[in-house]
Amino acid sequence: MNNLSNNLNLKNKTMVEVIIATLPTVAASMYFYKFDAVKIILASVITSILCEVIWNYGRDKKLKLKDLSSVVTGILFALILPSHLPIWIVVIGAIFSNIFVKSFFGGYGGNFMNPAAVGKVFLITSWAAIIAKPSGGETVQAASLMDKFLGAASGNLGEVSV
Repeated sequence: MNNLSNNLNLKNKTMVEVIIATLPTVAASMYFYKFDAVKIILASVITSILCEVIWNYGRDKKLKLKDLSSVVTGILFALILPSHLPIWIVVIGAIFSNIFVKSFFGGYGGNFMNPAAVGKVFLITSWAAIIAKPSGGETVQAASLMDKFLGAASGNLGEVSV
């Protein structure tokens, strides 16, 4: 790990550290939400990377993925989403987060709001009923405190132990 740290500049090192810091939550969300979590995380991260590539290539014909900020945005965005969302909503939210919030305001370090959080706000205001509903529309029963602690209560991917 020390070798990796020496080869990265400060911006990259910070992003690598953020990615490493999210790994336990990503792993827990995959354990509790299974394939739903995998789909949402992959859709969010891949969309974020594609947005970064398309935006930067269209703007100055350079691919700038070295700072890993698109990966971090994709992971953070996925972790604040519920596990029952359709993939198309995840993709639209990731596009909004990366293009309209992050890229329009200068990219890494230039945005005035957290792109992932604003993406979630956009999804809530656009599709509140879908985001609030559990999958299949079944009634949610109140979870005990122990269920919430052990991750048996439903919520966002990053809320595996509320």
